[in-house]
Amino acid sequence: MSMERYELKHANIRLGFITYREECDIFVLEFENLSLENERLLESLKDYYDNSKETDSNDARLWIMGRITPADLISIDEFLKIAELEKNNTWELVKATKGHSTSDHLWLERVVC
Repeated sequence: MSMERYELKHANIRLGFITYREECDIFVLEFENLSLENERLLESLKDYYDNSKETDSNDARLWIMGRITPADLISIDEFLKIAELEKNNTWELVKATKGHSTSDHLWLERVVC
């Protein structure tokens, strides 16, 4: 069973985890420490969680798809070539960019066991 787990962070504050289970193509987004301050940091996720500890796979997938660089960005082809990635592999693109987005300061760090 192949599973990848990443910490969801803002600066060095861990806000939760995202886990990808490859065998069933499922994403799980789990939140922790949902204090008022941390909820402010999760503003970009407000459409994907309702103050619960975990989202469903579809919401997590939508959030992940929103993390990728637009395909029409001028330099994206060069980035894909350097990273040896394809445009249609969303999860690999997110991992390559550590989930950074221009819309917020959240990022992903792989959990190594």
